[in-house]
Amino acid sequence: MEKDIKNIVNIASYMNYEAWKTNATRGVETERRRVAQEESKRSEDRNVEKIVDQLKKAIERLNVELKLDVDRESNTVVVKVLDPETKKIIRQIPEEELLEIRKRMKELIGVLYDRES
Repeated sequence: MEKDIKNIVNIASYMNYEAWKTNATRGVETERRRVAQEESKRSEDRNVEKIVDQLKKAIERLNVELKLDVDRESNTVVVKVLDPETKKIIRQIPEEELLEIRKRMKELIGVLYDRES
């Protein structure tokens, strides 16, 4: 009987260990995925900024009055056409209003998502 109890305790201990090991493995995998996603996002951001910088240099050589930036909130390339003499913005693509609408939509989606949770 004592041997049976010992076997049951051993089996229970083994099951607890296996459950712990499975949960630990899941946690590590989740963390690995999260880190990989963050690295991918950073890499994409660097690529966008690099392309924008290359375009800026090409435009400067052509003596054209364009200004290129990256809107960090929406990760969108913003092109501004400037009057060469006054440096006033003649046109912006996308327009400031569209950038603001995108920002507000993101905020609303966040609020809606939080309410559903």
